[in-house]
Amino acid sequence: MNISDLPTELQLQILKEAAMNPGWDEATHSPAGRRVLSAVCFRWRDIVLNTAEIWSLVRVHLEKTRYSGKESTFEKALAALELDLSRTGSQLLDVYWNSRLDLAHAKRVFQVVMERAPFCRWRSLEIYNDSWDSYSLHAIRSEDRFYNLESLR
Repeated sequence: MNISDLPTELQLQILKEAAMNPGWDEATHSPAGRRVLSAVCFRWRDIVLNTAEIWSLVRVHLEKTRYSGKESTFEKALAALELDLSRTGSQLLDVYWNSRLDLAHAKRVFQVVMERAPFCRWRSLEIYNDSWDSYSLHAIRSEDRFYNLESLR
């Protein structure tokens, strides 16, 4: 018996563990890791891309230094983030925010996140290295729609 002989439900459980279990390699449960899992075979692609729960861990990791003078690189990263968020369906989200951008870029990222993943869907928020820029901090202070927020670190 090989893995393709397993029932879809069992393959789904395996892929959820690979994509979401914090005990696994950091790279595996990043958006890029989920894309790698979806490239293994057509069946895994279908399971990974169509299971919103697998995408419910959202990493916003954008740095000004990575995009300085490279607007097309920023646009690609923003489009990838938007695509990842669109795959979350209506799932509650665990958001990891590690982003240092200038005001113009921060506004665009924040707009995409709020359109695709409003605060009322955030189950947890973890902020790394004081990475919230002043625009994001101001916007979040005026919000009172964190209905489902269970954890803030």
